[in-house]
Amino acid sequence: MEQRKIMQLGRSSLVISLPKDWLKRQNLKQGDLVSINIINDGSLQIAPLNFEGNDEKKINLYVDSDQDRNVLTRSIIACYLNGYSDIKLIAKTIFTTSQLMTIRKVSKMLYIRIIESDNKNVSLSALINESKINATTYLQRMYLISYSMCKDVFQALIDHDLNLAKNVYIMDDDVDHFYYLMTRLLKRASLYPAIGRKIDINPIDIEDYLILISRIEHIADHAVVIAEQLISLEGKKFTLPKSIVELIYSVSKFVLDMYEKAFKSFFEKDINTANLVIENLKFVEENIIKIAQESFTNPDMNPITVCSVCTMRDTVKRIADWAVEIAEHAITRAYFNL
Repeated sequence: MEQRKIMQLGRSSLVISLPKDWLKRQNLKQGDLVSINIINDGSLQIAPLNFEGNDEKKINLYVDSDQDRNVLTRSIIACYLNGYSDIKLIAKTIFTTSQLMTIRKVSKMLYIRIIESDNKNVSLSALINESKINATTYLQRMYLISYSMCKDVFQALIDHDLNLAKNVYIMDDDVDHFYYLMTRLLKRASLYPAIGRKIDINPIDIEDYLILISRIEHIADHAVVIAEQLISLEGKKFTLPKSIVELIYSVSKFVLDMYEKAFKSFFEKDINTANLVIENLKFVEENIIKIAQESFTNPDMNPITVCSVCTMRDTVKRIADWAVEIAEHAITRAYFNL
């Protein structure tokens, strides 16, 4: 770490000199303006006045003909999340049909577009204007979609509505879009505070937001698991006893309320509501045991329906667990700088 001495300029001004190498890299000269930001830890951040972190990061990925499509998917996603604006995929021979289909599937899942494509080269570009995104608004949209997914799949359970359960799959894609976009933005905001200011993110919130979007994405995935069970039971022509369905639905509605309260307490820094969510977990656990007992003792159950109920029961419990984690982080946030 380079040290600089504070010097006096005139009768009342104190100044420090700026490193010459840094000035050269930023293309700054005498008379140019810089922005100064006071960080929570007491340090100062100095940047060119119009700097927004809009560096166009580019990368080339070389793809073997036998490269597994899951490996290819993870590589593209990793580059996107790490802020690369242009990702060029280059086949060492030619792309297989499976690889080309994988690239197109991933590009739809992320906020990227295929700009050029042939049998040896595919160019992907992130076209979204990140500086116009409001992080809080996007987080709320992501939450609302996941909340709606849970609400719909619980309603599909009680109403035996297969179409409603199938719609949950489509909505899960929307949550994934927001998850990858927000992860990319938050990682970039941690590197470029100027981006954070543009999208209304305080540096101290970045870690909390990363945790929050992860929990929301997990909850959406659990809604999909329940939808899968409903669709599977329908395909096998099995029906769950009404008493068990009503038990699952009852605790599910309670868990959905926990999730809603946890999310609101996160942004409102409402300690009382967050504590209530955490304390409500005991009620959920008691009812999860009741569902298990009913599924094992009900004479109308068979091994397949028992397994399905176990999966749904555990999934509802996991949604409650994620809601509790959000509430716990809400409490931590609330006590910061009290």
